[in-house]
Formats: sequence, structure tokens, C-alpha cells
Amino acid sequence: MPITEYRISEQTSTKMSVATGLMVRPCMRRFGFEIVIPSLSYVSEMRVWGVWNVERARRNGFAMEGDRPEPTVSPEHEEARLTCWEASQADRDELLAGWTDEMEAKSTEVLFRAHDAAEGTDEFRRARSEYDECLRGAGLRPRADGWGSERTYASGPSGSPTAEEIRVAVIEAQCNVDLNITQRMGDLEASLQVPLIRENQAALNAERDGLAGLEQRLDEYIRTHQ
Repeated sequence: MPITEYRISEQTSTKMSVATGLMVRPCMRRFGFEIVIPSLSYVSEMRVWGVWNVERARRNGFAMEGDRPEPTVSPEHEEARLTCWEASQADRDELLAGWTDEMEAKSTEVLFRAHDAAEGTDEFRRARSEYDECLRGAGLRPRADGWGSERTYASGPSGSPTAEEIRVAVIEAQCNVDLNITQRMGDLEASLQVPLIRENQAALNAERDGLAGLEQRLDEYIRTHQ
């Protein structure tokens, strides 16, 4: 998407989680605990318009590729985690310098303005009608407030998807693919982002420049602390 150039990427977001995990790991080990650090290969899927990858749906149901359920931890583990997180605050601030939620304020505004504008178009309504009809034809009831069926959250994402969850996820993904929903909606929103980017170019450039150097620091920290 055009606005992606001005925002933290999914890959960089994963690196942030990895780096901060590595930062608190020595402290946690002093308390006798290990923590789960994400894989650098993990990248979440953009599912603004529902699940869209049939093969992944067959493997994972509604779970993201590489998702693992959160482990159950003891009160002592959680207390240690909070202690270590607070103790590493200054180091995290230094590592992540240049990034705060406010640094993506303008790009977030553009993102949502384009999304809202897309929902008011005939193309959006046409695609949504076709998609909902596809779900009904497969025996599912479309959600009233988003892309997918009412069974999506009834089945629920899990570490080990049930056969029913996989069945529903595959139907939703297949309807998306057959009707080219994600591509059509992506193209629509991209076309609406472009003029908004031009309108807010200076502010967006400032946000992008404010993020400069973050990825390099993350790569270096991960390389030297793994």
C-alpha cells in the first residue's frame, strides 16, 4: 500500500518484539525463568478484508502462520516479567528512539481516511455483496460488521485448530480468492491513499525521517545479543 512507506513495517514490528525480548531475557534468567521470543521469520498477515490464503487456512484455521498460544505462567513469573520490564525501560527507550505511537499519527490518519472513503464507494458495496453471497452459498452467515462469517469468532483462533475451524476458514479464504476481494479492496484503498499522501506529504516525510535508523539499531542489537 502507498502509505506503507511512512509506517513501521510488519517485519520491523517483529524485530522490535525480538530485540526487546532479548533485552529482558538475562534479567528473567536471573529469576529462573525463560521467555518466549518471536521468530524473526514471523510476519502477520494483513486481513483487513478477511482471510485470503487458502493453503494457510488449511494448515492453521484462523491462526496466523507461526502463531503459538501464549504459555500459562505462574504469578512469580509474571512478577519477574514486570520487574525486568521496568528495569529495562531506559535501555528500551534508547533502542527504540525515534519511534512512538505519535510518530505514526499522520500516516494512521491517512490510512483510516482512505479506508472510510472506500467503504462509501459502489465498488466496496458490490464486492461486499458478492462476498456475503458466496458465504451464504457455502452455508455460512455473513457478519454484519466486517469481512467473514459469524462462525469466525465462534470457532476462534487457537494453537491447534479444530476441523470445524479449518473448514470455516477455508470457505472464507476461498470466497475471498474466487472473487479477488483482497486485491480489489487493496487497489481501491491504494487509489484513495495517493491523493491524501500528496496532501500531507510534508508531515508524512517528517514521520518517515523520524523513524530513520531504527531498523539499523534493531538489526545490530539482535545480531549481538542472540
